[in-house]
Amino acid sequence: MNRLTFYLICVFFVASGCSTKQVMTFPQRTLETAGPIAVDVQSFAGDVTVIVDESLQNATIDVVQRIEAYADNDEPVKQINWTSQIDQSSSGEILMLGLNCDSNPLQTVFADAVVRAPSIDNVTIRTKKGDVDVFGVTGMLEIKTSDGDVLVATPLPMDDRVTIETVRGDIRYRVREESTGKIDLTAVSGTAAFNLRYGDGVILPGSTGEKLRASLNHGQNDVVMRTVEGDITVEVVQNPIGDMPPFEFKWPLWQ
Repeated sequence: MNRLTFYLICVFFVASGCSTKQVMTFPQRTLETAGPIAVDVQSFAGDVTVIVDESLQNATIDVVQRIEAYADNDEPVKQINWTSQIDQSSSGEILMLGLNCDSNPLQTVFADAVVRAPSIDNVTIRTKKGDVDVFGVTGMLEIKTSDGDVLVATPLPMDDRVTIETVRGDIRYRVREESTGKIDLTAVSGTAAFNLRYGDGVILPGSTGEKLRASLNHGQNDVVMRTVEGDITVEVVQNPIGDMPPFEFKWPLWQ
């Protein structure tokens, strides 16, 4: 099958409302680490999940290529490339993961990635058309996706800068009472909520249903979240991960 024929088939499936998914799973990679690591994921498109797993000795990376709207009789063809390495910085080790696709004009190719490590301090994620889930980390967070939900849940204190942006998707940020922040939430076409069950917090004057400013434990670290089509919820609870309903806890389906 030549490339033009493949594109025309994809257009047919998308236009007709039919969607068939094809996945290709790559072998897991293990990277040796020493102590807490930072994680930096740069992806062209797809879901990204970062999980602290204290049972591990090193970091692991799982990647699945996902193609939406393809012909059933097509054999799986590798269309993505990904690189991973451990870099050294003045503050410690950084796991760098890059996911690329040389040709994706119909935007039907995605790379879904899962990064696990025994301890993670600082996370940077950039992707498009993908959900982002981050569990058990601490330190600085910088997350940006175009179309997708973002979930952050951690039992560790969050007292560093947090920036989370999506265009079409919900943002949910669940932390313990030891966390701090100058909270700045904007949900242009949705609602912004600050649900405080523990700790010392206050919603500041001038807040509205779409734009909310709050203070958590008198913190000076910026906690900024933005979405256009979606809702934002900040929750300060006793058990940010354990208290989540099972149907909301989205572990990667291929694990």
